[in-house]
Amino acid sequence: GNDFYSNPRVNGNQLAYITWNHPNMPWDATELRVLTLDSTSNKSSEHELIAGSDGDTSIIQPLFHPETGDLFYISDESGYYNIYRKGSDESILPMKEYDFGGASPGWQFGQQAYTFLNDGRLAAQYSKNGKSVLVVANVSDSSKVASDVVEFGSKDGLPMMFGGVHPGEGDDLYFLGGSPSTASSIYKWNLQSKGEASILACSSELSFDDDLISVPKLVEFPTTLGTAFGYYYAPKNGKYTCTTESAPPLLVKAHGGPTSCTGTSFNAGKQYWTSRGFAILDVDYGGSTGYG
Repeated sequence: GNDFYSNPRVNGNQLAYITWNHPNMPWDATELRVLTLDSTSNKSSEHELIAGSDGDTSIIQPLFHPETGDLFYISDESGYYNIYRKGSDESILPMKEYDFGGASPGWQFGQQAYTFLNDGRLAAQYSKNGKSVLVVANVSDSSKVASDVVEFGSKDGLPMMFGGVHPGEGDDLYFLGGSPSTASSIYKWNLQSKGEASILACSSELSFDDDLISVPKLVEFPTTLGTAFGYYYAPKNGKYTCTTESAPPLLVKAHGGPTSCTGTSFNAGKQYWTSRGFAILDVDYGGSTGYG
């Protein structure tokens, strides 16, 4: 057998799974394979290879459609983590230069950056201009790319950043999310009525006035290896105004690696410094997830 296995998904007598071998990591090169549960073969190499045959593509998060039985998955073959359907070489969504893999593709089990709603439509999340976007699309026609693609964001009541969308009853959606003033929380939001997403549970009881909360701005800057990104937090404290300095002192922060990315949910450490006159640049250096 291979060295690693993850993401088993069952549909009838079919079992789909992700597999890879050392020294590759799941964001380097994996394979998506399918076997029939009545098969007598216990060798991965004999199971149907769906994607990843080139040995240089990361395939993650397989999922069967609950109505059509089509197998969907995420692949970075284009340079971005796009959503594909078995049997098609083309990404099913038009947002081809954005990542749909989530914040830490492959190295956390159970991660699923897209799902299927009760009516069979696809719901997926990606980041655009520093904010999360929810995409809903019709994927019921197995011979075509997605249709009736609609996007929702903060203007529709969703938090600044969110992920892990899961359907509830009717048009209710549940997900994890947060904002610069709200720590990581479980939200409920209705796809039809929209409105402000309601918080069902929050990871922190801390609360501060808006005049103490610095809202970050996504910035980009050139490096020797290409463009890097980051979130800039300006100093903010409604009780004070600096009159002696042309620019504030700057603290530069970098997240752990080698993949993953920073987030904008409430962080008491960041807001501590910005409320005391410091600016912060929270860097998504080259190789960070979410930028291709």
